[in-house]
Amino acid sequence: MVRSAKTETTDGRLVRSAAWIDRKLMPVFGAPPVSTDDGVRSGGTVPSCPVCGHPMGEHSIDHSTPNALLECPAPIDHSLELENYSPLDELGMPVREPRRARAKTR
Repeated sequence: MVRSAKTETTDGRLVRSAAWIDRKLMPVFGAPPVSTDDGVRSGGTVPSCPVCGHPMGEHSIDHSTPNALLECPAPIDHSLELENYSPLDELGMPVREPRRARAKTR
């Protein structure tokens, strides 16, 4: 078998393999969703909050701290919260029964 005179580079192979993967996956996944500058998706739907379900336009995002804070307009229903007086572990999470039983045997 005789090799052709053209030179093969690894960059060319990488580009061709990425293009091949794009061609194969584009029919399955389709084009990425495109949004306009006002936050409304091209389908005409307004994105909703994953926490409360209200439109994201009603929310404010506080970027004044290192961690961004999402401020939801929905009132908090404190009746849904259960009071928990069980012991806490080193991360501040309630200790589960199997671990509580192991701690008592030590």
